Amino acid sequence: ASGVDALLSTSSTRSRPPLLKSWEVQPCRVDDALSHDDFSSSYAMPECHYVRRIGRAQLAGDVRFAPALAWAAQHRVGVPETFYEIRYARYANDGFIDATMLIAAPRLNSDDGAIAWGSQFSSAMRPLGRSGSAHAALPTIQ
Repeated sequence: ASGVDALLSTSSTRSRPPLLKSWEVQPCRVDDALSHDDFSSSYAMPECHYVRRIGRAQLAGDVRFAPALAWAAQHRVGVPETFYEIRYARYANDGFIDATMLIAAPRLNSDDGAIAWGSQFSSAMRPLGRSGSAHAALPTIQ
């Protein structure tokens, strides 16, 4: 049977926002993370990563993934009950990246597998929020 294995949402810029002193976001503030790293960043210029389990019902109101989930429902494509949500964000003077990957829980086999994959994901996304690379490759999902 075929179904949704992964969904990706990204938002980024490589330009410097004018007169930026601080961002009014805390993108990785979650209570139920399996893994969390704030990379010793500041509150004004956050950089962070987390991995957590999220249920399909929790995604119902998420505007980032609503169109894909609506398409899946319309076309009778199966959507798993549980995903790993893996998020990397960096907000700085030289731009930002906010990338969230949802992967069907069975694809990563375990919490440890999701945490390891999430670390690779964050490493791959980091250059996109800086004035360097404009391209990134996702780590392989086994």
